[in-house]
Amino acid sequence: STGESGGNKFLREDGDGTCSWQAGGKVLQVVQVVKTDTQDMSASGNVNWTAVTGMEASITPSATSSKILINVALCIGCEPYSTFSKIQAKTGSGSYADLTSAMGGADGSRSRIMMSAVGGTADPAELSTMTMMFLDSPSTTSARSYQPWFTARHTGSAHINKSQSDSNADYSGRSISTITLMEISA
Repeated sequence: STGESGGNKFLREDGDGTCSWQAGGKVLQVVQVVKTDTQDMSASGNVNWTAVTGMEASITPSATSSKILINVALCIGCEPYSTFSKIQAKTGSGSYADLTSAMGGADGSRSRIMMSAVGGTADPAELSTMTMMFLDSPSTTSARSYQPWFTARHTGSAHINKSQSDSNADYSGRSISTITLMEISA
């Protein structure tokens, strides 16, 4: 509740430092995984989904009404086509499955993806970063784990945290990729 005294407005707390009258939407906990090493994959005519190793992140919600804000940033080098990415999730000791609510709609043979990075540039030393935020509603107090996956769009290769050429020169960079999970109160 609020009050006013001597022209000053104030907020009243519950006596224990909390404010039970406040609305939800607060960040209750944050988990981040940072990948600093590199990873390669290749495809030959079809997408070849590959888990991004070392980027599994887990969080245990404090209430079934909590939401999990997922923020993924994958630094990609690819040639000659673009790179696709998606997220898989699991609850507890269950199995990973596509987080389909965080993917485009199904339509024919088209790949359902979360995000994409452009490939086929004239400079194989270039990197691009795919970023996406998604609010998951897992309705659980069991551990919830998330794993990014990536693939070259067609024939070609894709790389995490390095360029296609990966030349040993100052114009060729190495980067990081991250996944950050935030529990948001209802």
